[in-house]
Amino acid sequence: MRAKLLFLIIIVALAPHPAFAGCDADTIETISEDGDLIVLQSGLSYDVDLTDQSTAAQWSENEDVLVCDDKIINKDENGEAVGVSQH
Repeated sequence: MRAKLLFLIIIVALAPHPAFAGCDADTIETISEDGDLIVLQSGLSYDVDLTDQSTAAQWSENEDVLVCDDKIINKDENGEAVGVSQH
């Protein structure tokens, strides 16, 4: 019984988190001073939603992020997210 429980715990821990399914990992290359533009190391760039620019302006270069459709989630800032559209 213990072996089955341990196996189940390991499987659940290793399974991809559903909230991040379909997201692409990347790293911030640069962010404009006012937070309106994020350029990633992959070469992709994103316009940040006006309401989220103050949040993005506080992020730093070389932070790891997840790009998920119309938002970027900063893994190095406790999962903070900003709305974006591809530039």
